[in-house]
Amino acid sequence: MGTEINNTAYIYFDLNSRLLPNTTTNIIVANANTAAIANVAGNTANFSMSPNPAHNTIQIKTGSDVTGGRLEIIDALGRTCISISMMSNEFTLPLNGLAQGMYLVNMVNTSGGIVTRKLIVE
Repeated sequence: MGTEINNTAYIYFDLNSRLLPNTTTNIIVANANTAAIANVAGNTANFSMSPNPAHNTIQIKTGSDVTGGRLEIIDALGRTCISISMMSNEFTLPLNGLAQGMYLVNMVNTSGGIVTRKLIVE
């Protein structure tokens, strides 16, 4: 923990002399709090979606009550396409307006823990 990794990359264009961009530094930190990730008012690490790949709707099921949590669908550019408050541990979510492609589905608890699944929309 705490190890710093410095990285410098030189950029060359044809036969011109190299360009030297800023050096980046990454620091190794502790793993995420897996207890918070697995706890959205209970154990939602086992949340499931079906069908996947999907067309018009997906069925979401969680292992426990998730009232107060949030479900987000994020596109490949990091934009939130759908964000809803969860009121039940089993519901159908319409995928209106989502283009074909891969999305991330984040289940977020009230304390910020996140469980993520991939979703393919055809």
